[in-house]
Amino acid sequence: MGILTSVKQLGFSDIALLLLFSATILSQPVQARSGAHRAAEQALGVKIVLDRIVPDTWQLSNYQPAGFGGETDAYLQILQTEFAKYPPGFLRRAHVSTIALARNYHFNGNHQAAMPDPCSGVLYLAIDGAHGIDSSHYLIHVMHHELNHMTEYAIWQDQYYKWPAWAALSPGFQYGDGGITAYSDTGTDYYSFVHPRPGFLNLYSMTGQEEDRSEIMAVLLTDEERPELIAICKKDAAMRKKVDLLNRLMQDFAEDLGGFPHLAAVSSECIGNSVGQ
Repeated sequence: MGILTSVKQLGFSDIALLLLFSATILSQPVQARSGAHRAAEQALGVKIVLDRIVPDTWQLSNYQPAGFGGETDAYLQILQTEFAKYPPGFLRRAHVSTIALARNYHFNGNHQAAMPDPCSGVLYLAIDGAHGIDSSHYLIHVMHHELNHMTEYAIWQDQYYKWPAWAALSPGFQYGDGGITAYSDTGTDYYSFVHPRPGFLNLYSMTGQEEDRSEIMAVLLTDEERPELIAICKKDAAMRKKVDLLNRLMQDFAEDLGGFPHLAAVSSECIGNSVGQ
């Protein structure tokens, strides 16, 4: 019996049930169709949203969802690999409950590669980077940098906390007005590792304590960039002290998670190269 003949013999109630069944199948979460999506959610223990807009606390985000496909799957595999460097449960401890994957992400009109929203527990990450920069090591750097902002909020309930112990490592230095400075001053290279003064990786690090720490954390955990930090640490005692202090902060934060072994290992690569300032 053919399909058409079978359908003709169905009654109204049978057809209604068939349509309801088809609608139910089609309405199932699309993420079940992506192995990379499912694997990343299971490995990281957080919800990853890539097929719809997630509103932020301030209602200032504007972006397109990353969607499904090969580019998103490749990003998810990188994300899973990089966040596996943290101890299990770290993201939840850092108040990350949702990761929203985006394209062409803007916050308050600024084109950005990411945005932390610790108030809502959402970490926004743009799989296409920002301003035409989308290299894998840049995307990885951004992942770790923004996660550190979430972590600091979990520690201090303040994304812009002025830590006296940190300030003491750069006596007399006055930070700028925060990372927002870089968005308005597009003619300055804030991000290259020019080591502008002892204890600082780049000009962006000098815009605020929170950016200073987040840049160091990002470079420590980005394998392609870490050799530059190791080279700086060989001649910069202030930088070695910052790496050590940041590592100790994170070990305390993750103590009941079994510590943060990966960070301890990469920090020792820098701190161990103490050959004078």
